[in-house]
Amino acid sequence: MTAQEFIKQYGWGEAKRILHDAIGCASVRLYGKYEFNTDDLKQLVDAWELVGGIGHSFNSVKQFCDLAGDMKYFQKRGKLILVEDIRKAIKLVESVNG
Repeated sequence: MTAQEFIKQYGWGEAKRILHDAIGCASVRLYGKYEFNTDDLKQLVDAWELVGGIGHSFNSVKQFCDLAGDMKYFQKRGKLILVEDIRKAIKLVESVNG
């Protein structure tokens, strides 16, 4: 099972819990049958949190990126975020949610 498949089946909240419990582990084996790389899971959860942290709905964040054009940075609560990082995060989240 891949990290994406795990999140599809068990959700983002469970993925965050697993990451918290698996600190320092390179891979995790769950329920005796699922094994995947924790770095893959972390990358997906970080992407989900980045997109969610921008606010509004997933579609509005996507639309913002479409309209951003050559804008390089986005500022949220005093923190600069690369628009390209948001675009990459959207693709990762879509790899799970379709």
